[in-house]
Amino acid sequence: MGLEIIIFTLFTLLSLVLSFSTLIGIPGGWIFLALGILLEIFDQKFGLPKTSFGTWVFISTSVLLAISELVELAASMLGSKFGGGSKKGMWGSFFGTILGAILGTIFIPVPLIGSLLGSLLGAFMGAYVVESNEQKDSQDALKAAIFATIGRLFGTFGKFGLSFIASVIMILALLNNYFLVHLF
Repeated sequence: MGLEIIIFTLFTLLSLVLSFSTLIGIPGGWIFLALGILLEIFDQKFGLPKTSFGTWVFISTSVLLAISELVELAASMLGSKFGGGSKKGMWGSFFGTILGAILGTIFIPVPLIGSLLGSLLGAFMGAYVVESNEQKDSQDALKAAIFATIGRLFGTFGKFGLSFIASVIMILALLNNYFLVHLF
């Protein structure tokens, strides 16, 4: 029982930290899913409880994480579009987000802050530059860029929220299969 407590505690802490890492662009959800799969393999090989998670936990977690990726991917693009931006402006926002996150991490080396600010600024600048070249009215370009930035912010927190829920599902499954099963 002592090994199960250590494994449960480490997995819980790691999965929660990795959930929060999605805020800075690290694919934490996929990492804790991989850790769960490794734990499942380890359990079966070394005779710990029969299963740590189960197939449905892995499927539901994978689906939630895939949806979180789509939410993050589409958010700034849809924000730009909702703000009156063009398709080119949507793609400018998308590529600006990626470039901004990289540059923000380099030039603002504060964990979480650099990547998040960089991605938000990148979404804004990507949409604004493209829309400024596409439209004659700078107010319309500014509006599309602001909406792209707001969309990016919602996408980041949407991905975090879904990753956090996936983490909680895995933690509860591990709790159930390591401890509750032994009580009854």
